[in-house]
Amino acid sequence: MGARGILLYSGGLDSLLAGRLLMEQGVEMSGIMFILPFRAPDFSPEEDRPARIARDNGIPLRFFRCGREYM
Repeated sequence: MGARGILLYSGGLDSLLAGRLLMEQGVEMSGIMFILPFRAPDFSPEEDRPARIARDNGIPLRFFRCGREYM
């Protein structure tokens, strides 16, 4: 079994490049993206641009909604 890693994916260029660099070195990546309560209640992270970019680059994402209790 090869190396595996978790990528804290913000949707920015830095996290995307970090994930891609690790994948090119053979690390199996899984991304996590936290959805903060400042977003609209009907916000769909799966359809957001950063999620599409991650998908297009082979980074699987899981989304976690963080409510005010986490702040």
